[in-house]
Amino acid sequence: MYNYGVGKTFFELSKDCQPYDRILFVKKGSFSMTFSDSAPIVFCPYEVSYVPANVKFTREVLSPIDFYQYIFTVPKEDLPYSLLKAGKLNVPPDEVKSIIRALDTVSAFPSDNVFSRHYLQRLIMSNYIYTRSSEDGKLTLSSEIQDTIDYINGHLNERLEVDKLAKRVFLSYSGLNWKFKQELSVSPSTYIINARMELAKTLLKDVSTPIAVIAERCGYQNAYYFSNAFRKEVGISPTNFRHIYIE
Repeated sequence: MYNYGVGKTFFELSKDCQPYDRILFVKKGSFSMTFSDSAPIVFCPYEVSYVPANVKFTREVLSPIDFYQYIFTVPKEDLPYSLLKAGKLNVPPDEVKSIIRALDTVSAFPSDNVFSRHYLQRLIMSNYIYTRSSEDGKLTLSSEIQDTIDYINGHLNERLEVDKLAKRVFLSYSGLNWKFKQELSVSPSTYIINARMELAKTLLKDVSTPIAVIAERCGYQNAYYFSNAFRKEVGISPTNFRHIYIE
């Protein structure tokens, strides 16, 4: 689930240790957070805090904040979740701004709607990508790769061709492929497939959304091609995945 606050001068839950994970990111204002006996970490606008399950934390508002907060449990065996560490996540401010703008448009919907869950997964995937591509905390993604990733994430419902993606950033097909493998350890095609599958998993959890609609939102021309691709990547059909989630 997720919730949001506007102009908050204090946290209703200022200290605790709970059996679920928590991500909070600031739109305005600032706050500090401390884990056990560690030094306080200050969070400013467009920075993301993460508290793992069963970890003691204390937090305090420093200036009135507007924020979004997710409360969830993570499948630790999934690779993107494995790089979540207590403290400040490695997500660029522009990516956080983009997610906040999107959440601002859906904040009137129920707190567990499918779109909000998608943006949680997008945050976690961004942290994974930028952590993998960092050296001693310094971001090493090239501008071409960052631009391409941002474009892919924003156009998953469209036809995405690697040669056209390469032309956008003035690279050849082989050049973009080489840079993806050097910086992210995957090809552009694999990245696109993975991003579509993560979006599909999120959308499938909303049982009211037809498979055909999910296929279209994930960039597949019909439910048949989508189902085959999903079964190939995930190991089960979209329908079975949905049944497992419901159970």
